[in-house]
Amino acid sequence: MTTWLVTFVLTLLIEVVVAYPLLGLEVRSRRARLLAIVVANVLTHPVVFTVASVLVPRSLWCVPVLEVGATVVEALVYMRLLSIDGSRPRLPAIFASCFANAASFVGCYVFWST
Repeated sequence: MTTWLVTFVLTLLIEVVVAYPLLGLEVRSRRARLLAIVVANVLTHPVVFTVASVLVPRSLWCVPVLEVGATVVEALVYMRLLSIDGSRPRLPAIFASCFANAASFVGCYVFWST
């Protein structure tokens, strides 16, 4: 549980730092951006962490698959929660999700490798 919590907090910190300004290209509400990032991570992180904990020792191929899945789900959450007047900020949501997930993956890898 401690490993999960540390990894979750680290992931959330990194993804807020990366995704928050990128989502700001389309959405001005600070609260909405922060909420979307937290909700996206609450939905994806437990699944990715649990599945990776079970499968990674046996097969490393699951890591990219899990990360792509998390990226897609988080982009969809951003699009859904940050829609403005019926429009959806697709491109900023996709960029924010891609960059945030890449940064958090690298950050957590470096943190746990040292």
